[in-house]
Order: sequence, then C-alpha cells, then structure tokens
Amino acid sequence: LKSFEGLENLESIGGDFSLSSHTSSPYFLSSLKSFEGLENLESIGGDFSLYSSSSPSLSSLESFKGLGKLKSIGGDFRLSSSSSLSSLKSFEGLENLESIGGDFRLSSSSFSSSPSLSSLESFKGLGKLKSIGGDFGLSSSNSSSFLSSLKSFEGLENLESIGGDFELSSYNSSSSLSSLKSFEGLENLESIGGSFEVISEYYSTSFLSSLESFKGLSNLKSIGGDFELSSSNSSSSLSSLKSFEGLENLESIGGSFEVISEYYSTSFLSSLESFKGLSNLKSIGRDFVLGSSKSSNSPLSSFESLTGLEVLKSVGNISITGCYKLYDFCPLRDVVQTSGCGFSTSGNGYNPTKDALLNGNCSSSSSE
Repeated sequence: LKSFEGLENLESIGGDFSLSSHTSSPYFLSSLKSFEGLENLESIGGDFSLYSSSSPSLSSLESFKGLGKLKSIGGDFRLSSSSSLSSLKSFEGLENLESIGGDFRLSSSSFSSSPSLSSLESFKGLGKLKSIGGDFGLSSSNSSSFLSSLKSFEGLENLESIGGDFELSSYNSSSSLSSLKSFEGLENLESIGGSFEVISEYYSTSFLSSLESFKGLSNLKSIGGDFELSSSNSSSSLSSLKSFEGLENLESIGGSFEVISEYYSTSFLSSLESFKGLSNLKSIGRDFVLGSSKSSNSPLSSFESLTGLEVLKSVGNISITGCYKLYDFCPLRDVVQTSGCGFSTSGNGYNPTKDALLNGNCSSSSSE
C-alpha cells in the first residue's frame, strides 16, 4: 500500500481508522509515505491509530498530507511504534484538525535498541487543535531514544484544554525526550482536568535530561488532579531542571503536589534549587510531598529554598524529607498557621517541628 488513491470521495468514517502491522508482517505498509487520497475526509467518529511493532513497517511515512480537511476525531489519536515511524518529522497535513474527543498519545514499547519516532521535531501541523477531551501522553517503555529529536511543543499554540491527564513517562528506557528543553508551544493551555505527571521509573536513564523549565505554560491556571514529578530506580532524570519558572499563573491543584525520589534513584532533579515560578499557587487540594528516600543517591542535591510558595493558602498535609541543603521553612509558616495542616520534616538540613515553625523558629543557618 503506497497511498489511499481511490478514496477521494470519502467524507466520514463512523468508527475507527486503524493501520496496524506486527512482527509477522514487517514489510506491510513499508511504502506508505502519506495519506494522499483522503483529501475529502472531514470526520472520524472513533479512533485514529497507527501501530507498528517492527521495522520497516511505516518507516517511509513522512507526514499526514492528504488529511487536510479532517476537522474532528471523536475517539483517540494514537501513534504507537516499537522501532519504526522513523521518517515522521511533524504533523503536517492535519492543519484543520480542531478537536480530539479522547486521548492524544504517542508511545513506544519494545526491547529493540532502534529508536522510535526519532525524527519527530515538533507538533507543527496541529495549529488549529483547541481541545483534547482525554489524556495527552508521551510515554516510552523498554525502548531507546524515543522522541529524541523533539525540542518543544511548537505547533500546539491553540490548544486550550486537556480534559484528562498530561503525562510524560519513561519505564526502563534510555534517553527518552532527551532534547526537550521547555513546554514552549503550549502558551494557550489554560486547564488540565486530570493530573500533570512526569514519571521516570525502573532503570530509565537520562529522561528529559535537557528540560530546563516550565516555560510555555504561562496561561495554565488549574490542574484538577495531582502535580507529580517522580523518579523510582532511575538515573539522571530531569537533571537540568532548575525551577518551576513558567507556571506563574497556576492557581490551584485539585490533588496532591509531589516531588519524590525513591528506590535507588540517582541524580534526580539534581539542578532544582527552589519553587520559583509558583508565585500564584494558592491551593493544593490534598498533600504537599517533597522528598527523597535514604536509598536514593544525590537526589535534589541543589535544592535549598522553598521560595515561591509564599502565597499558598490551603493544603492537606506537608511532608518534606531528605533535602540536606534545606534550612529555611519560613515560606510555609503562613499556610500551616491558617490551614491547620499537618507538618512533618526529616533528613533535611534543618528539621523544625510544627510547633517550632509556628513559634517563629522556622529557619536555621547551615553552620548551626
């Protein structure tokens, strides 16, 4: 199959549009370069999915040209590849797509050392996409160099809402999303209905190792679920992130706020110094958890300040552990006093009790 020639009059698909190849047919769809022939297709009621479990299937696909009239996908938009889709550089051809009712997900799952979606540089071509009803996810499992050329979210400038979770994750993978430096391109995103999750686990290495800030999320005001940055048994994840700069308009998190390193993680968030950038965060619906386990090696090794949390008014409980350079808890005094939340510390440079914090003994010099 080289094209969709012959389907020029097709205007709608009530169910799914799916192209799938497996290891038993590795050359299936190996010559397909675009979607030319589908120029009049305006809507897909179900899912749009491309799945390849082996190379060279879908290895020639360069763009989505031919889908220029497609306006809506009622279900999910999914690209899943083990070691193919290596020629796809952008979403060119989807310039009129306005809504996705379900999830938007790019994923890789393979024990192959060949990179997946390694040429995709941006989201160019999705300039009219305004809403994603479900989750937005970029996830790598048991793979190498997944989306290693992606540098930003350029192309998603009109995306205003994500109904479900925003997830970036790596499981037993190396160098996934290793070129992504910021969230630039998401400047109009105002709300995430579910959780915001960045998760590295089970022997993942150098995940998001170039990410420096949250720049690009300047209009994000609310997250309905949790905000989570976590590492479990991984190394050098988020090693360039210095602050929360870019989240200056975030006002509420409906669930928990968690920054956690555990189970033999190494150099997780090793450049993070403070919470600078969260200057408008007023409420956290559940708990605030910052910490690392004793089994982790050099996590949060630069973290030394809670600056950025001064306007926080409500939170469930606060737990801070394993930040050995942290001596000043004064930015949290007001929220503990006004909300009456639980407060616990251990393994930090200074470990005040709740009573000590409220009585003004909220900081200590490193020399004491």
